[in-house]
Amino acid sequence: MRRSVVVGVIFTAIFMSGCSGSSESEQRNNKEQEAVTPSTSAKTATEIVPGYTGGCKKGFTIYSQNQFTGSNGGYGALVRRTLDAKAESAGLGGGDELEATGWFVTGELIYPDNPAGIRGEVWYYVPDLPNGGAGWVADAGVRAVKTTPAPGDDASFYKPKTQAAPQPPECELKR
Repeated sequence: MRRSVVVGVIFTAIFMSGCSGSSESEQRNNKEQEAVTPSTSAKTATEIVPGYTGGCKKGFTIYSQNQFTGSNGGYGALVRRTLDAKAESAGLGGGDELEATGWFVTGELIYPDNPAGIRGEVWYYVPDLPNGGAGWVADAGVRAVKTTPAPGDDASFYKPKTQAAPQPPECELKR
C-alpha cells in the first residue's frame, strides 16, 4: 500500500507540473516564434499623416515648382502647416525635392484656369520640409519632375509641358 501511495504521489506531481506551466524548451520555442511573428504595434495609417487614414510610410518624390513666378515675384510653393484655409503659410524655394507620404483631394480649385493636375485641389503631406517641420503643399506648387523657369515667364509655353505631381493610389488619404 505504501508503494502505491508513493507512486500515486509521483504521478500526481508529474501531472500537476505538466498542467501548471510549460517546460523551459517550450518557453524558448514561444520566444523564438514571437521574434518571427510580425509585431502588431507597427505604425498605423493615422500616425503617417495626423488626423487622416491611408498614406504610405515609404513616400514618393515631388518637386516644388520652378516654372512660374508667384505673386511674391519668386518661384516655389506655398506650404500650410494644416489644411485649414486660415492656416499660416510658409514658402519653399523652387526646385526643392520633397518626400510626400500622402495626398488628399479637397475639391476646391484654387487656380481653375490652370491645366488639370495643378489647379490646387489636391494637397500633398510632406513630413520633413526643407525649412523644418511638416506641412501641406498644393498640387499647383509641385511637379513630378524638376522644372526650369518659363522663358520670360510665358505661361503658355509651359502649360502643355507641365507634369503634375504623382498621386499613387496606395498613398491616398481619407478623413
